[in-house]
This record gives sequence, structure tokens and C-alpha cells, in this order.
Amino acid sequence: MYMGLKTNMMMGNTLTSSNRKIRAFTFLGFSAIAAILIFWNVILAYLMIDKLHMNDFGKFFYSIVAYLEGGEMYGPNPATFVVLNSLFGQQFWNLNPPHFHLPLLPLGLLSPKVALTIWMALNLICLVASVHLIGKELDWTPTSWQSRFLFLGLLAFCGTGAFFVTGQLSFLLLFPLTIGWIQARNSHWAKAGIFLGLACAIKPFLLIFIPYLLIKKKFLALSNLTLICTFAYSVGLIAFGQQIYWQWIEKLLLVDWSWASMNASVLGLFSRTFQENPSYTPILDSSNIVRLLWFIFSGLIASITFYVLYKDHSKHSIDRAFAFLIIAAILISPLGWIYYLFFPIGPLTAIIYQGVKSRASFNDPASLPLIKTRNRLVVFATVGYLIPLQVLQIFQPAVWATFTIGSIYCWCTLAVWMSLLLDWQIGTTSNQECTSTEQITPNSMLDLNPRMVRM
Repeated sequence: MYMGLKTNMMMGNTLTSSNRKIRAFTFLGFSAIAAILIFWNVILAYLMIDKLHMNDFGKFFYSIVAYLEGGEMYGPNPATFVVLNSLFGQQFWNLNPPHFHLPLLPLGLLSPKVALTIWMALNLICLVASVHLIGKELDWTPTSWQSRFLFLGLLAFCGTGAFFVTGQLSFLLLFPLTIGWIQARNSHWAKAGIFLGLACAIKPFLLIFIPYLLIKKKFLALSNLTLICTFAYSVGLIAFGQQIYWQWIEKLLLVDWSWASMNASVLGLFSRTFQENPSYTPILDSSNIVRLLWFIFSGLIASITFYVLYKDHSKHSIDRAFAFLIIAAILISPLGWIYYLFFPIGPLTAIIYQGVKSRASFNDPASLPLIKTRNRLVVFATVGYLIPLQVLQIFQPAVWATFTIGSIYCWCTLAVWMSLLLDWQIGTTSNQECTSTEQITPNSMLDLNPRMVRM
């Protein structure tokens, strides 16, 4: 008996030692991957600062400096001209509306690097705050392993690389969009309209929420959204004058870089494939085909999206609506940059989290093919979004690479949109099954057959 107890203790010690080794190796592996990804993002940030004159942040920073010095806000500056290769360079104009610059005027009084440090810090604070609010809203605290994988995913995500190489306002806008989504989930539509208005005033492509609010008859939210946008533009007009707004509109009309690798919209896909551009080899050069295809597919995406949202009355309809609308807006917009993909992180997390929670009780065989297709689309999008931006042009010049790997972010965004469509269809099918099952009760079966009642 003593020998048996001693043997069991030795085996327990061996297993404990083995588990410790596995945990140690796993932690080392996680740390090594995290260090590599952090180093990669630091390189992208260095490229943004040293080689691209702070890129997108530089565009509106130098616009502010020019305005404060009496110059033209939307004129060329050190950050607007970008050299793409040894043969080609182009002006990428500042496309942010004038009123966006108003609260940022104090940054123009600082040195470029100090201003950038404050800007990036504010972005990261908004990211942390948004993630905290999402977890609190869903009542979800990830485990240590989940936290590690989510952290690695964030570091490897193409949108993160795009943020560090551009210095964009991704997380600053994520914050009001997340609050607006949370307020809508809790039926506080008046507050939701205010926060949606803050985001729409800066990024007009988010005005896709207006038809949705009309369809759902959320008129208070719609009025608040409209008031916030009107107030922002009015204050900008008073502060800067009408002429600067005309300069901004002129720059919007000069946009001809929809072929850029970061563009996940359908216009980006067609511009790379059917129009001459400095980065990719097209099948043919026809701007008419590009515009026609863009109008057709944008109309199709918008029509299906609004049809689904009109029909969707499920308990997860708010989550699906916010995710659907933002993803559709990215696809439809002329410039659907991948750093916008952070915007639907809240509703997408809610959909995935609720789906995992309800998976154990879901037993509808009719929906299994749809579930498998949806899951494959999610896996495809997840893998595709982990491909670094710099990889997209390695097979050029090659037409097949332009349509495939060169446009992978568009395909991934389409996959996310289609997975949301299938998720709605799965929910509709399961609800119909539940309804029909509830209707066929023992009493109703007897009512359907009078002979059985007499027997």
C-alpha cells in the first residue's frame, strides 16, 4: 500500500513537472510571437514618421499648421505627396472635413513628434476604453488564454498595421461608435443618435445609418444624428468660412487612388482589376467598366443589407444591424480603408459571443449546411486579415495576383458581410423550426384529428 501511494505521488509530481514545462514553453512561444509582431508594428510606425512625414496624421497636422500660418488648409504639404515606386509618385490629399480640424488646432502649436505622440496616445486610450465597454456590456471577461490570443490577433491584424503606418483616427471614432451601439442595445436611441452623429460628422460614409433609422422608425435617434452633423458643419462654417469647405469638396472630387492596397471596398477591387494603376497589373484598362460594376454591386449590397435589417426582428437584431451597416458601408464607400474595420468590433464580438453560448443548445439539422458555410467564411476572413499589407504586391506584375491576393482585404470583407447574411438566415430558420414545433402540441394534434378525439 505504501509503495502504491509512493508511486502515485511520483506520477503526480511527474505530471506536474511536465505541465509546468508545457506552460513555460507555451509562454515563451507566446512571448516570442508577440515580440516579433510588436517589433513589426514599431517598424511600420517608424516608416510612418521617418519616411512618410507622418502619413495621414501628417496630412491634417500640416494642414492645421498651414492654416495657423495663414496658408491654404487643403493645399499640398510635406505629407500629401507619396512616392510609390521609382517611377511614380502622387498627391494623396487631406480628405477630412474642415470642422474635424477645429478641436485639433492646439496640436498645430506643438512640434510634429510631440503632436503625434499625443494623438497616438489618445487613440490607444480610446481603444482600451472601447474594449472595456464591450466586455462590460457583454458581461464577458476573457480567460488568460483568450486574452493572449486576442492580443496576438490584434497585433497581427492588417488594420493594426494600417493604423501604425498611417496614424489614422481609427480608435478615436471607435469610441463613439461603441457607445452608440451600447446605447442602442439598451433601447436608449436618443443617446445612440448623438454618438452616431459624432462619428457621421467626421466620416460621411457612416451616414448609411440614416436609412436604417428610418426603416426602424427610430426618429428621435435620427433627429439627434442630424442635429449633431448639422451643428458640426455649422460650427466649421462659422470658424473657417465657406471657401475652405469648397476647397475640401474639390479635393474629394480629385480622389483617384481607389486602387490602393488598403482599400477593401468593391470599387478598390474593380479599380485594381480593370483600370491602369501604379501598383497592380489590370486585366484591361476601362474606367467605364469600373464605375458600372461599382454601381451594380454597391446597389446589390445595399439592397440586400436593408432588406435583411427590415426583416430582422430577432433579439440580436441590433448587433447584426450595426455590424451589417458598417461592413456594407466599407464595401460601398469609394475608399473603404482597412483601418475602418475596427469600427464594428463591438457588434461582431457580441454576435460571436452569443453564437458560442447558444451553440450547445442549437440542434437544427436543416441549418447545418448554412452554419458550415458561415464558419468557413469566418475562417477565410480571419486568415486573410492576418496577411500583412506589404505582402499583397509580391506577385506583381501578374493579373491573377491582382484579382486574388492583391484584393484579399476586399474578399475578406465580402466574406464577413456574407457570413452576417447567413447568420441572419440561420436565425430565421431556427426560429421557424421552434415556432412550428411549439404549434404541434399534443392537444393541437388531437384537434387536427376528430377521430382520435372520439376514440
